[in-house]
Amino acid sequence: MDASFSGFVILTKTFDAIYFDAITRITEQYSSAISKHPLSNGSLITDHTTRENPKYTISGVLSDADFNINRPSTLGAIPAFSFDTGNHVSTDANGLYMPRDKQYKNNTQVVTPVQISTVGSINKLLPEVIAQFTRDTIPEVILTPQEKSKSSQAVKRQLISMWQNSEEFQVIEKLGGLTVGVYGPCVFTNVAFEENAQTGDGIFPELAFEQVVYSNTRNIAVKIRNNKGRKNGKIKTKEGNDNVANAPSSYAGKSVLEYVPPDK
Repeated sequence: MDASFSGFVILTKTFDAIYFDAITRITEQYSSAISKHPLSNGSLITDHTTRENPKYTISGVLSDADFNINRPSTLGAIPAFSFDTGNHVSTDANGLYMPRDKQYKNNTQVVTPVQISTVGSINKLLPEVIAQFTRDTIPEVILTPQEKSKSSQAVKRQLISMWQNSEEFQVIEKLGGLTVGVYGPCVFTNVAFEENAQTGDGIFPELAFEQVVYSNTRNIAVKIRNNKGRKNGKIKTKEGNDNVANAPSSYAGKSVLEYVPPDK
C-alpha cells in the first residue's frame, strides 16, 4: 500500500472498490429532531431528542485515464461492517482484507502514452505587443485508444444499479495511507451525473447517501387469558300486587287495618 494515498474509497457489498481520480466537494450533515409541545402561555417543552441518519454528499471525477498512480492495490486491515449483523468483521483469519483494485478491476496499464506535438512558432521571438496579433499554432494531441478492464461508463452503470437495488456499501476515508474514518452501512439516496462539452469520456458523479441503522424484529406468541374480571351485581324485581298499606306492621304482626288503638 502506498503510504501517501489520501482520499475516499467506496467499498461495495461484493468487496469491490471504487476510487475517484479527484473529489471536488464533500458535504457531511449531522442533524437531530427535537420534540416540542406548546403550552397555553406560549412556551414550549421538550421531552426527547431524535437523531437522524448522518447524510453525506460526494462530488467526484472518474475517467478512463490512469491519472492517480499512487492508489493502493489493497486496502489492508480496515474494519468493515457485516451487512447482516452490523458488527465489525474481518475477511480472513489475519485481519486483512481482500485486494481491491482501483475502479473495481480497472488496473490496466497505459501501453501507449499520450503524444503532444508542437510546431515551432516565431511568436516566441517577437515582442508581446506584436505577438498578440499573430496566430500561434495549436499543439496536436494524439491519444491511442486502449482497451480498459472497467471503463468509467461501466462504473456509472454500477452506481445506478446500486441505487436501484438499495445496495449497502461502506465509505473508507484514507489520509496518508491511514484509515481515519469508516462510514457504513450506507445507502444511496440520490445519484446524479453531469455531462457537457467539457466532461469528455469521464463521469462527474454527484453521490448523496445516508448511513443507516437497522433493527431486527421478532415474532413472539403470547397466550391471552380470557378473564372476565369483576362483575357488577344485578337487581331482581319480584312480581306481585302487594299493597304496602295492607302489609303487616313490624311491631304487631298485623296489618294497619287490624290495629286497634289502646283504651284511654
